[in-house]
Amino acid sequence: MLEHILKWLPMMSLLVQALFAWMLWSADKRYVRREEHHQLIARLGAIEIQIAHLPSAQRLNELLLELERLRGELRATNAGLEGFEETVKGVKHQLNLLLENELRG
Repeated sequence: MLEHILKWLPMMSLLVQALFAWMLWSADKRYVRREEHHQLIARLGAIEIQIAHLPSAQRLNELLLELERLRGELRATNAGLEGFEETVKGVKHQLNLLLENELRG
């Protein structure tokens, strides 16, 4: 019986080592390494900080409404300036006529 065990001991030892190597390889593929875990936690923390500084949906909606209000005010201001431009052209023309009159004589 002891001879039988001694005969198969190297083969059993090789089988146990192969099984142990397969378990380590399998665990390496299944579980994340400690350094990678810490790196991922740090990246997640940085992303959370950046997200915390983003405006909320309600604040973003308020900003869009304010932008539309300002756009309407700008259109009204531009319309008023177009009428002012015609007035300035008329005054400029009269001023040029007066200057021409003074220069001639």
